[in-house]
Formats: sequence, C-alpha cells, structure tokens
Amino acid sequence: MTASGLFSFQFNATITEPPTGSQIRMNNAAQSAATKIWVTTTTSDGVDISMALQMWGKAGSDLYLQDKNDSTKRQRYVSIADAVAKAGYYELSVQWVSGQNPLLAQAIVLLMAGVIGE
Repeated sequence: MTASGLFSFQFNATITEPPTGSQIRMNNAAQSAATKIWVTTTTSDGVDISMALQMWGKAGSDLYLQDKNDSTKRQRYVSIADAVAKAGYYELSVQWVSGQNPLLAQAIVLLMAGVIGE
C-alpha cells in the first residue's frame, strides 16, 4: 500500500549523530551531499513515530524536508536502504534528489511517502 505521513521536527545543523529531543540531523553540512539522515523517534508534538519510521523507512521511499514557515527552504531525498533503528532514533541512508535553499536550524516538517509494509 502506498501512503504518506507529515511530521514536525527541529532541524539541527550538527553533522554527527545522535539527534536529541525532536531533532533531525544530516551527516553533511552541504545538504545536497548528505548520505545519512538521523531522525528521532519523537516529533516536536511529542508523538512517538517509531512504527512510521520503520514502515516508511524502506528503500525507495521519498523523504521531503521543508522549513515549517518557508516552502523555498526544502530538500528531497530517496531512501537507498531500509532504515536502521538505533537508541531513540533511526538512521536513513539517502540520496539527494532536489532542493532549494538550505534548511536552517529551526522548525521543519518531514514528509515521508512510499510503499509501506511490515
């Protein structure tokens, strides 16, 4: 089944894992060169999305990161491997697809879309 989900997070420009709080981090300051995205299992709204990350974190899923208040700051990636569960967060191996203006350290939304399964 194809489905999507939209989740609120804080983007953090630190390029090391693990993310803390309700953060998303990448492994490269040049967002178009990032190959890993680390997503905490708890959103800014306090929702545990562990199951969503597990279901949508499959190879071939689309990931969109966008500034919460400015749609010109966005990046699109595709998962190139299944998500890896770590202590309180997931590691997503990605390939950059497109983007416009880098994300800054502030509120963002994560849209995940793809075929889900268990």
